[in-house]
Amino acid sequence: MAEQTLSNFQLVSQTVQKTCSECEKDVADEQCDEHPGVPVKLKLNALAQLCLLKIQLNPLKFFAADRYLEQWPKPGSTEIYGPPSYEEIVGYLCGNASADPDKIARRYKDSLAANLQIVPLDSFFLDKLIDPLKQAHATEPL
Repeated sequence: MAEQTLSNFQLVSQTVQKTCSECEKDVADEQCDEHPGVPVKLKLNALAQLCLLKIQLNPLKFFAADRYLEQWPKPGSTEIYGPPSYEEIVGYLCGNASADPDKIARRYKDSLAANLQIVPLDSFFLDKLIDPLKQAHATEPL
């Protein structure tokens, strides 16, 4: 286990390149021999850059609603944000898909693979089956 930890440490230390801020030459120690006292820049090499993981923080959060409900002040002001606009709501619901009304309508049309035309008019079917299906079907094109 100790050997594995050491090799992981060596891999990490090899992915960081130290260069002199003045002459841009690689530096083995904490300072450049030609420019003592000049700060050393740390830079990730190409292997480390390939291994970086791109992330998205809080992908399910609806910040326009949060700032309204939690009464966030607007930057540089004491005025608080109002409720989310329709554009912000549609943008949140669409996610990465286009919020253009024409494209939403086309995605809706494309999603009509199974069309229920007749269903029993019973509250059990409506509450447990039809309403959830309708909600899922309505949000699918977004």
